[in-house]
Amino acid sequence: MSVYIPNLEMPISCFKCPVSRPSLGNLGGAIIGCPLIGRTISALFCEQKRMQDCPLVPVPQHGRLIDADAMIERIEFEARHYVVKDEFDKGRVAAWYNVIRAIREYIPTIIQASKESE
Repeated sequence: MSVYIPNLEMPISCFKCPVSRPSLGNLGGAIIGCPLIGRTISALFCEQKRMQDCPLVPVPQHGRLIDADAMIERIEFEARHYVVKDEFDKGRVAAWYNVIRAIREYIPTIIQASKESE
């Protein structure tokens, strides 16, 4: 399961991350503990950058987030079960498949699908 925290800016470094916790190192030096990756990091190392394996993912500005795969499934269901009576109806069904193609090819993915939903 994942978590999204609205209005939380991406930290520029582990040192400024709201998730990290300061602690004392073995030699009394400043150490940052990261519960997300399960290890400690020297505050000197992480003062200006994040760890390469930091699991935090930036989320760009976006509109309403929906499950595009569920939307495609619903449109495909409607297209398959639509009763075609004339050429106009054939055009309508073709348009629905064009919408599906447009969603797949041109609509950006803001947050990748989670492993559970794939």
